[in-house]
Amino acid sequence: MRRRTALLLLPALVPVALVLGAATGVLALGSTGLAPAVGEPEPTLATYRALAGDPAVRDGLVVSLALAAAGTALALALGLALALAA
Repeated sequence: MRRRTALLLLPALVPVALVLGAATGVLALGSTGLAPAVGEPEPTLATYRALAGDPAVRDGLVVSLALAAAGTALALALGLALALAA
């Protein structure tokens, strides 16, 4: 039964995976300078170096990770409590 369900979902999942994978690849190539919108391709990580040195970006990253960790911990605690109660 599970195999049949997976096979039925495959035609919908494959195009979604291809589109998301292609978009991620284009963004990665563009952000590293390998596929610029204008000019010659020049591999560089300067953009990431500039972002790493910006305190606002670092603070935002810390807040994002803290929120993600808190949400995950809350979901884990509630899920575990509900699983044990059942």
